[in-house]
Amino acid sequence: MGFFRKKKGIVPQNGAELYVNGTKIYAGDKKWIEDIDEQYRQRPIPNFYKLVKHSVKVDEIVEDSILIGDMNIKVIRSPGHSFDDVCYCIENHLFTGDTIPCQNDFLVFIDSDTLIESLKQLMTLKDIDSVYPAWGKPYSFIQMKEIILKSINQIESIRQLVETYDTGQNKDELFDEVCKALNKEQWKNPLFKKSVLSCRKPCFFLIDTYIEQEKGLYEEYINEVKSIVESYNGKYLIRSEKIKSLHPNRNPQRVIVIQFPDKEALYTCFQSEEYQKIKESIL
Repeated sequence: MGFFRKKKGIVPQNGAELYVNGTKIYAGDKKWIEDIDEQYRQRPIPNFYKLVKHSVKVDEIVEDSILIGDMNIKVIRSPGHSFDDVCYCIENHLFTGDTIPCQNDFLVFIDSDTLIESLKQLMTLKDIDSVYPAWGKPYSFIQMKEIILKSINQIESIRQLVETYDTGQNKDELFDEVCKALNKEQWKNPLFKKSVLSCRKPCFFLIDTYIEQEKGLYEEYINEVKSIVESYNGKYLIRSEKIKSLHPNRNPQRVIVIQFPDKEALYTCFQSEEYQKIKESIL
């Protein structure tokens, strides 16, 4: 969310840039704002490239505040809706852009935990009289708190539905089930789908390894599997033979813990044709 300076004050805009005497100043991540492909990957807005057309160059990056003459603009970082959202505070006026979800519409965010933290942070601000969102009319700070609490409840409801319906099915099936449960078929669009899928929880795969064949054959298997696991966004957290078992019947020679972004990624990885070939040829 940014501002464009005119003769009679400052007009809020979407984004996180600020134009000062023709110079574009950005209060956020320079690499992200200069890469429209990365922006679209994170937020697949319909007709995005027609709206944006090309990347922009950031002339200056600011941290906590911007001084224009005798006016101090405070920068409040509020990620969650997008990668590096910010709000601006001028005296007792708060410009929130898209940080606070638009009421009576589908929610757009890339990280529910981070967005909730950002919203709670806004509720702690002091001496704010008026709030200017990107959409709709301005409202009071008290009204903002009410809207934020409703938004947090909505986010938590979506997260609960995702947890309930996520059995490792593909993304489209999960999204359809959540929209149906919400009775919001009209919300089926790429932006809300991104929000829903971001609520999927990481999945951890724990493997107790008992090596019966030659260790060289096992190491061959591990080396082959590693690239497949990583191609499905799996991340090895633990691979250790230093094990202290608390159960007499559990004495693995090695323990492996792999983190996947969600259940679907885990199931797809170990049901994949690439993995099945290695499994059949080595194990």
